[in-house]
Amino acid sequence: MIQITKLCIENFLCFGKVEVDLQGAGLVGVCGINEDDHTATSNGAGKSSLLEALYYGLYGHTIRFGKSRLAGLIRRGKQHCKVMVQFQDEHKTHYQVSRKRSPTSVVTSLKRSADSKVWADVPYQDKKDLQAQLVNILGVSADLFRQVVLFGQGGMPRFSELSDSAKKELIEEILGLHIYDRALAISREKERQERREKDSLEGKLAQFTGIARNSQETLERLRQGKGTWKREKEAKLVELGARRAKLQEGLGEEKEEARTVLENAVEVIGKEIVSRQEEIDQITAQREKALQAFQESHQELTNVKAKQDARYAFLQQEHERMDRLRFDGICPTCKRSTEGLEIEGEEDIQQALLSARHDVSQTKQRISDLEQAWKVFSSREDAKKKELGQQVREYQERLQRVQKELSLSASKEVIRRHLQDVGMEIQELRGKGFPQSELLEANEESLLKWKEKKEVLQKEIDQAQLSINRLKVLQEVFTTTRSLLLENLLGEVNQRLAEYCYTLTHGELSATISAQSETTSGEKREKVSVQVSHATGGEDYVSCSSGERRRLDLPIALALQDLAARRGLGVGLTLLDEVFENVDAAGAEGMRELVLEASQRPHSPTVLVISHNESLMEGFPSFWYVTKRDGKTQVEVS
Repeated sequence: MIQITKLCIENFLCFGKVEVDLQGAGLVGVCGINEDDHTATSNGAGKSSLLEALYYGLYGHTIRFGKSRLAGLIRRGKQHCKVMVQFQDEHKTHYQVSRKRSPTSVVTSLKRSADSKVWADVPYQDKKDLQAQLVNILGVSADLFRQVVLFGQGGMPRFSELSDSAKKELIEEILGLHIYDRALAISREKERQERREKDSLEGKLAQFTGIARNSQETLERLRQGKGTWKREKEAKLVELGARRAKLQEGLGEEKEEARTVLENAVEVIGKEIVSRQEEIDQITAQREKALQAFQESHQELTNVKAKQDARYAFLQQEHERMDRLRFDGICPTCKRSTEGLEIEGEEDIQQALLSARHDVSQTKQRISDLEQAWKVFSSREDAKKKELGQQVREYQERLQRVQKELSLSASKEVIRRHLQDVGMEIQELRGKGFPQSELLEANEESLLKWKEKKEVLQKEIDQAQLSINRLKVLQEVFTTTRSLLLENLLGEVNQRLAEYCYTLTHGELSATISAQSETTSGEKREKVSVQVSHATGGEDYVSCSSGERRRLDLPIALALQDLAARRGLGVGLTLLDEVFENVDAAGAEGMRELVLEASQRPHSPTVLVISHNESLMEGFPSFWYVTKRDGKTQVEVS
């Protein structure tokens, strides 16, 4: 835990040049003497300005004015002011932060030393990085400092007056629950990525399923076509056998019978030509219909990709714009200087940019798959159409020969030639295989390949779902662990809070800090609140009087300080500014008893109590007198 050891002030507000030792100072009463205005007694001497100087030295802004009106911190008539704070960590490493401000600029430095004699600058990139390193070393943010180190005057929001979300953030900072929140955020982002990947895989699976279904249907048609061709081949062989027998019988018959055979052949060949031509027309119509569907799908995907490309380009420009503005030191949202600010929305732009890039890649893949499917379909249909065209030409040539021979005399020589042709046709037909055998085999191999791809995709989908389920379990573990930790540690806080309240009010007032879980957008979140118990009834902090609130705020602040100290957070210092204000005599005495008890805690060896009422600080082991004389304030230790 950090221990603040020294505070040096020069021309800050009403102070001249002041140096105070804070290491192990114990319980110190801080009183004010305003010799420049006897009517003000201790008011205006600069007691609270001492705390402002310490706070400014650590965080670069003030308690009362925040980050505005900082030029007014320079003492009247001076050109600059300077505040230096020294502190050391648990390893006895010494640090020194110094802030020198002029009306137009400020110079901040952070140094480190092993012996507080030889100092070396801590390297940093810019002012924001320097302040982040300083807060990281301290382990206490400005908000946490105002709640667990400094008990300020009325007007400074106390823990009970904060919104529920602000209370929750403060408790989370003390308990270090941001680690669990970060883990939850990472796991939820990972779950979203897994779900996007799963949706993409399911889209591919649906596409492959459709292609496989079409391939299966084509394969079934080819198999049916092969069966039909086989039956037609057998019927043709029977027909040719009958014709050969008829021709053999006709060698001794009249010419009229030979002419009848040729006429029958013309009729059969004509039917074959018409049948093949009808199949060609059917294939042509189907191909045109499929081409129209392909062109519509291709155009739709092309339009989607164009929109995705435009969105990706816009997000890329937005990201570059943020980079340029940040480089120029201007916030892209409010157009103000980024000094002390964090640019919001940059992480969302980066996530949206990654998502847009992923969408463009997926759409390009879908277009490629669609074009490949069309190529396979078009090649298959063209091959079939070509085969049918070849058959039509062969039949047309045969028809021409038969018609030519029909015009000749049906002599026995002609019959012998026909008998020879029929024999050759029978021999050719028996040796001929299915015309689309290669296409049938190619479809069988293609169908097998698509089925294998479907199995691989299904395994990937199952794996993605398993990852999602594991991440959901992990999120539940994080949430449960976080809730249990919050519940257990709040129980310890409430135990200390009850002891402090009893010391202060002897059972008249008590308070508890509680966390209730609520579900927002499917996620469990804690809501931190303060419940008040009054001896006369009532459980509302707002309904308490200002004195009662004052007597509740100090025990809550001390209990939170104890919790922070247990977590290794704190600066070894407790600052109580006008702690006896707005309470009656009994309440002030109770406050005094509680202050004496708090001064005995080992994690806060230095307790500064600022008050106008010196009688309530009677018995304190030491005093600091903040004296304003001739417009300049000095600190005298007694």
